[in-house]
Amino acid sequence: GHRIRGYELEGRDAAGKWQLLAEGSSVGHKRIEVFPEATVDKLRLRITKNVGTPILRDFAAFYAEGIDIETEFRALTEGRPTTASSMHSAPYAPSLATDGDSRSRWSAADKDINAWLEVDLGRPRNFGKVVISQLADRIREFVIEYRSDVNSPWRVAFTGGRVGDNYVHEFSSVTGRYVRLRVVQGGSLGPTLWNFELWPGKSAGSPCGRWDKGATTVKLDLTPHIKMPATYEVTVGPARISSARLLFNGAEMPPEDCVVKDGKVIVRQTQQVTAQTKTELAIEFEPTAAAGDARVRVLSEQ
Repeated sequence: GHRIRGYELEGRDAAGKWQLLAEGSSVGHKRIEVFPEATVDKLRLRITKNVGTPILRDFAAFYAEGIDIETEFRALTEGRPTTASSMHSAPYAPSLATDGDSRSRWSAADKDINAWLEVDLGRPRNFGKVVISQLADRIREFVIEYRSDVNSPWRVAFTGGRVGDNYVHEFSSVTGRYVRLRVVQGGSLGPTLWNFELWPGKSAGSPCGRWDKGATTVKLDLTPHIKMPATYEVTVGPARISSARLLFNGAEMPPEDCVVKDGKVIVRQTQQVTAQTKTELAIEFEPTAAAGDARVRVLSEQ
């Protein structure tokens, strides 16, 4: 039966210390937990919450190749440099909101009800999902902002409402290196978060190119991604697009087949695609463009 409502998986390292490897809620009939590779001599499953006496048929651990932990298991924010507008006291440092451990937390100063938490992802990353868990109900409205250059203005990726105990939401994917969670409307005391996580969006698409800061033009080779006549969406960020042209075998396609809209390029491929054809997207940026990347996905088939 569904008797387990909370659990922790721990491993004992060479120093004899038990380390948290993974944690979760209900197990159900079968639970497969994926976690980063670890070298341990013992495993321990701790039931932290249950209804009735748990009964386990099997408990096993395996080494699995070919799993991208960074995108399939580990949040983009985990372990990254984190700062904040304030800190309540030493045990509640900003980094504890992004350490991947739900037993530690960041707390802002009591009077800092409109606090912010900023994370450096290391390089421009594409993200479209946020997970926030807090100790108390202190966030009533917030925004997630992003940029890829410290001298660039913040841009809004997502606006959210009341967080509650655990908040999970997907939004249109954006690309940025620096990300900030900013409380717009707080409670009577500053926020205190167990976790702040950002994940790649499910519909983010496939990477199709990147450029350095200051680039004025870029030509994206869409050939590997456009395999049939269809309408495609190319997300470009965080640089601002001045114009875009669709090229098929070197020839420019009509303007209606390449439309810039809301910082994205909508590409309509109407030509017959074969192994010998080549599809490219030429983009011009506005001055002082930031470094970034592009992703492509199918919007609709013809």
